[in-house]
Amino acid sequence: MKNEEMIFASISIIAGFIVLSTLTWALIKYPSEQVGGERFVRDEITVIPDLVHFKPITIIIISAFVCWLCALEALREYVIKLPILAKRLIFISSCVIAFIFSYEVLWNFFMWASAHILNPNLPLDLLNHQFNPSMTYPKNFVYVTKLYSLILAISIYSIFFIYTNMEEKVFRRQK
Repeated sequence: MKNEEMIFASISIIAGFIVLSTLTWALIKYPSEQVGGERFVRDEITVIPDLVHFKPITIIIISAFVCWLCALEALREYVIKLPILAKRLIFISSCVIAFIFSYEVLWNFFMWASAHILNPNLPLDLLNHQFNPSMTYPKNFVYVTKLYSLILAISIYSIFFIYTNMEEKVFRRQK
Protein backbone atom coordinates (compact mmCIF):
# COMPACT_ATOMS: atom_id res chain seq x y z
CA MET A 1 0.00 0.00 0.00
CA LYS A 2 1.31 3.41 -0.96
CA ASN A 3 1.70 6.23 1.55
CA GLU A 4 -1.30 8.12 0.12
CA GLU A 5 -3.49 5.01 0.32
CA MET A 6 -2.39 4.46 3.93
CA ILE A 7 -3.41 8.00 4.85
CA PHE A 8 -6.87 7.54 3.32
CA ALA A 9 -7.25 4.10 4.92
CA SER A 10 -6.28 5.52 8.32
CA ILE A 11 -8.76 8.39 8.03
CA SER A 12 -11.45 5.92 6.98
CA ILE A 13 -10.74 3.69 9.98
CA ILE A 14 -10.80 6.66 12.38
CA ALA A 15 -14.09 7.92 10.91
CA GLY A 16 -15.54 4.39 11.15
CA PHE A 17 -14.47 4.23 14.79
CA ILE A 18 -16.25 7.56 15.43
CA VAL A 19 -19.42 6.14 13.85
CA LEU A 20 -19.27 2.98 15.96
CA SER A 21 -18.45 4.80 19.19
CA THR A 22 -21.28 7.32 18.68
CA LEU A 23 -23.73 4.51 17.88
CA THR A 24 -22.61 2.60 20.97
CA TRP A 25 -22.85 5.70 23.18
CA ALA A 26 -26.43 6.41 22.02
CA LEU A 27 -27.52 2.77 22.35
CA ILE A 28 -26.14 2.55 25.88
CA LYS A 29 -27.57 5.91 26.97
CA TYR A 30 -31.02 5.19 25.48
CA PRO A 31 -31.51 1.41 25.32
CA SER A 32 -35.11 1.82 24.19
CA GLU A 33 -37.06 4.39 22.23
CA GLN A 34 -40.69 5.03 21.33
CA VAL A 35 -39.91 6.68 18.00
CA GLY A 36 -37.31 5.23 15.64
CA GLY A 37 -34.09 7.22 15.76
CA GLU A 38 -35.00 9.48 18.67
CA ARG A 39 -31.97 8.28 20.65
CA PHE A 40 -29.80 9.90 17.96
CA VAL A 41 -31.47 13.33 18.13
CA ARG A 42 -32.19 13.80 21.85
CA ASP A 43 -28.80 15.15 22.88
CA GLU A 44 -26.17 17.54 21.64
CA ILE A 45 -22.55 16.43 21.86
CA THR A 46 -20.09 19.25 22.44
CA VAL A 47 -17.13 19.09 20.09
CA ILE A 48 -15.63 22.49 20.97
CA PRO A 49 -17.00 23.93 24.25
CA ASP A 50 -19.34 26.90 23.81
CA LEU A 51 -18.77 26.85 20.07
CA VAL A 52 -19.52 23.59 18.21
CA HIS A 53 -21.99 20.91 19.16
CA PHE A 54 -23.80 18.29 17.09
CA LYS A 55 -26.56 15.76 17.49
CA PRO A 56 -25.28 12.17 17.48
CA ILE A 57 -26.94 11.53 14.09
CA THR A 58 -25.02 14.46 12.60
CA ILE A 59 -21.72 13.09 13.90
CA ILE A 60 -22.66 9.65 12.58
CA ILE A 61 -23.54 10.80 9.06
CA ILE A 62 -20.54 13.13 8.69
CA SER A 63 -18.17 10.43 9.93
CA ALA A 64 -19.82 7.72 7.81
CA PHE A 65 -19.51 9.91 4.71
CA VAL A 66 -15.82 10.61 5.42
CA CYS A 67 -15.31 6.89 6.10
CA TRP A 68 -16.84 5.97 2.71
CA LEU A 69 -14.96 8.63 0.74
CA CYS A 70 -11.61 7.80 2.26
CA ALA A 71 -12.18 4.05 1.88
CA LEU A 72 -12.87 4.54 -1.83
CA GLU A 73 -9.78 6.71 -2.19
CA ALA A 74 -7.69 4.10 -0.38
CA LEU A 75 -9.00 1.46 -2.80
CA ARG A 76 -8.60 3.56 -5.97
CA GLU A 77 -5.87 1.33 -7.49
CA TYR A 78 -8.01 -1.74 -6.88
CA VAL A 79 -11.07 -0.08 -8.45
CA ILE A 80 -9.07 0.94 -11.52
CA LYS A 81 -8.21 -2.74 -12.10
CA LEU A 82 -11.84 -3.91 -11.91
CA PRO A 83 -13.35 -5.21 -15.15
CA ILE A 84 -15.33 -2.65 -17.13
CA LEU A 85 -18.52 -4.68 -16.62
CA ALA A 86 -18.12 -4.50 -12.82
CA LYS A 87 -17.54 -0.75 -12.97
CA ARG A 88 -20.58 -0.23 -15.18
CA LEU A 89 -22.76 -2.32 -12.84
CA ILE A 90 -21.54 -0.35 -9.81
CA PHE A 91 -22.17 2.88 -11.72
CA ILE A 92 -25.72 1.83 -12.67
CA SER A 93 -26.47 0.59 -9.14
CA SER A 94 -25.24 3.88 -7.67
CA CYS A 95 -27.44 5.80 -10.11
CA VAL A 96 -30.51 3.77 -9.10
CA ILE A 97 -29.75 4.28 -5.41
CA ALA A 98 -29.27 8.02 -5.96
CA PHE A 99 -32.60 8.20 -7.79
CA ILE A 100 -34.47 6.35 -5.03
CA PHE A 101 -32.96 8.33 -2.18
CA SER A 102 -33.29 11.71 -3.87
CA TYR A 103 -37.02 11.01 -3.94
CA GLU A 104 -36.95 9.86 -0.30
CA VAL A 105 -35.06 12.96 0.86
CA LEU A 106 -37.47 15.30 -0.95
CA TRP A 107 -40.48 13.37 0.34
CA ASN A 108 -39.16 13.53 3.91
CA PHE A 109 -38.64 17.29 3.72
CA PHE A 110 -42.20 17.77 2.45
CA MET A 111 -43.59 15.48 5.16
CA TRP A 112 -41.44 17.20 7.77
CA ALA A 113 -42.84 20.58 6.70
CA SER A 114 -46.38 19.18 6.81
CA ALA A 115 -45.81 17.76 10.29
CA HIS A 116 -44.50 21.14 11.44
CA ILE A 117 -47.57 22.91 10.03
CA LEU A 118 -49.83 20.45 11.88
CA ASN A 119 -47.80 20.74 15.11
CA PRO A 120 -46.31 24.28 15.09
CA ASN A 121 -45.53 24.29 18.82
CA LEU A 122 -43.54 21.06 18.73
CA PRO A 123 -39.76 21.50 18.26
CA LEU A 124 -38.54 20.36 14.83
CA ASP A 125 -36.27 17.73 16.39
CA LEU A 126 -39.24 15.99 17.98
CA LEU A 127 -41.38 15.69 14.86
CA ASN A 128 -41.92 12.15 13.68
CA HIS A 129 -43.65 10.33 10.87
CA GLN A 130 -47.14 9.31 12.03
CA PHE A 131 -49.11 9.90 8.84
CA ASN A 132 -48.96 6.39 7.39
CA PRO A 133 -51.56 4.16 9.11
CA SER A 134 -49.67 1.00 8.14
CA MET A 135 -46.58 2.23 9.97
CA THR A 136 -46.68 0.76 13.46
CA TYR A 137 -43.38 2.27 14.60
CA PRO A 138 -43.01 6.00 13.81
CA LYS A 139 -39.62 7.38 12.73
CA ASN A 140 -38.06 10.67 13.76
CA PHE A 141 -37.83 13.04 10.76
CA VAL A 142 -34.39 14.42 11.66
CA TYR A 143 -32.99 10.90 11.93
CA VAL A 144 -34.56 9.50 8.78
CA THR A 145 -33.87 12.57 6.63
CA LYS A 146 -30.21 12.69 7.62
CA LEU A 147 -29.83 8.94 7.11
CA TYR A 148 -31.40 9.13 3.65
CA SER A 149 -29.26 12.19 2.84
CA LEU A 150 -26.18 10.17 3.77
CA ILE A 151 -27.16 7.36 1.42
CA LEU A 152 -27.86 9.89 -1.35
CA ALA A 153 -24.48 11.60 -0.81
CA ILE A 154 -22.65 8.25 -0.78
CA SER A 155 -24.32 7.16 -4.00
CA ILE A 156 -23.56 10.50 -5.72
CA TYR A 157 -19.91 10.32 -4.70
CA SER A 158 -19.78 6.70 -5.84
CA ILE A 159 -21.12 7.75 -9.24
CA PHE A 160 -18.44 10.42 -9.48
CA PHE A 161 -15.72 8.03 -8.27
CA ILE A 162 -16.58 5.24 -10.69
CA TYR A 163 -17.06 7.69 -13.56
CA THR A 164 -13.64 9.26 -13.02
CA ASN A 165 -12.02 5.82 -12.85
CA MET A 166 -13.51 4.47 -16.07
CA GLU A 167 -11.94 4.56 -19.44
CA GLU A 168 -13.42 7.22 -21.67
CA LYS A 169 -14.35 4.71 -24.38
CA VAL A 170 -16.84 3.01 -22.04
CA PHE A 171 -19.15 6.01 -22.29
CA ARG A 172 -18.71 6.63 -26.00
CA ARG A 173 -20.80 4.68 -28.44
CA GLN A 174 -18.66 2.39 -30.56
CA LYS A 175 -19.14 2.76 -34.33
